[in-house]
Amino acid sequence: MRPNMLGQGVPASCDYCGAIFRSPAWLISNSTITFTNCQVTCIRCGNPAKVLDGTFSFIGDLVEVISAPEWSVDALARMRAVIERHRTGGATLDDVINEIKSIAPAASDGLIDWIKANGIGLLGLLVTLLGLWLSQADSEADREARSLELHQKDRLIGMLERQLEQRLSPEAPQENHNRPVAQKPLKKPQSANDAKHPNRKARRIAKSNTRPKPKPDWLR
Repeated sequence: MRPNMLGQGVPASCDYCGAIFRSPAWLISNSTITFTNCQVTCIRCGNPAKVLDGTFSFIGDLVEVISAPEWSVDALARMRAVIERHRTGGATLDDVINEIKSIAPAASDGLIDWIKANGIGLLGLLVTLLGLWLSQADSEADREARSLELHQKDRLIGMLERQLEQRLSPEAPQENHNRPVAQKPLKKPQSANDAKHPNRKARRIAKSNTRPKPKPDWLR
């Protein structure tokens, strides 16, 4: 697939909610259409959204960019870099305009007019357009390699999550099967007398009860 081939639909951007999407309008197979200041309904908020200006040829389910700003893959990558710097506050709008002039001199006038008219809407649209072109121009092997890389990342994330859960969960007390069990001391077997009288006081009372009591004087 050539870099100027898009999937079904022409990119459009909404200045109200910031949505960037493929417009399903004007999908007439085997036809060529030029868009200038066209609008569609935003699929997110319902407000008017602007369609990318240019001439497009609809071939089946694909859209070929015939006469839009002639961006190569490398030029788009460089534009995306300066756009991201602008989004993060590292580049002003003037920096973006100057960078576009150096990247695509032939298309810079139209791009700058679009930026001045639409503001940040075009910046997001450029990033989306770049992603569409690059993803659809990739080979099947590249897509499989990315899929494998994402699968490996998912496995790594899952493993780290399990390790974190184990660290945060309360540890169950572990039994030490090798530790010797302390035994209670054996008690001395009791004698028959001790069994009847388990303490010394009781034995003295019992012994005093067995002694003959002295007779009173009047019985002597």
